[in-house]
Amino acid sequence: MAVRLTEPGVYSLRAADYHSDPAPEPSLSHSIAKMLIPGRRPTRSPRHAWHAHPRLNPKWEPSKPTQAKDEGAIVHSLILGTGVPVMEVAADNWNKKQDQVRRAQARAAGQIPILSWRLAELHDCADAVVEQMMEIESCTDFFDPDCQSEATLLWQIGPLWARAMVDRMAPTGIWYDLKSTGISAAPEDFNWTMEREHATQDV
Repeated sequence: MAVRLTEPGVYSLRAADYHSDPAPEPSLSHSIAKMLIPGRRPTRSPRHAWHAHPRLNPKWEPSKPTQAKDEGAIVHSLILGTGVPVMEVAADNWNKKQDQVRRAQARAAGQIPILSWRLAELHDCADAVVEQMMEIESCTDFFDPDCQSEATLLWQIGPLWARAMVDRMAPTGIWYDLKSTGISAAPEDFNWTMEREHATQDV
């Protein structure tokens, strides 16, 4: 049964419920807003936004899992302590039939299948991120025990409902947006990444 919220506020929801759009009416999200900003690349149109919206397109389906998405979700979970459901498989690869069956079973159960050796690498990745963040003064609030991880924000702009999921929100009001595995951290790419990912803040 679909989750439906009735009032603006800060909520704790599963990622699947957030992405299905729990607002009282079809709402605007960061991913949809990016498609509607003129001049952005790749070029998108209002029809693209309609097609990608879970409440407007009656044929909408959740995006299919990819290795990058799976590993990003696991690293996020390890850093944030949110406990994404994982099925660890002790194998070198997915070539054997029995391991492919376990992978399919994990998907059917709503879990992320991951090979043991790769999970160990992701733990190292998450540990390195946390270690570095602890040395950055502006990240101090990230470690406040009263922070809320993966907070769903729901608000209204006039008659329009809008929503966002914040990776980590501190009591001071500071938001932290984690980027992992798929985005370059090179200094020359940083400004472009900030412009692309946060252009919707002024919309």
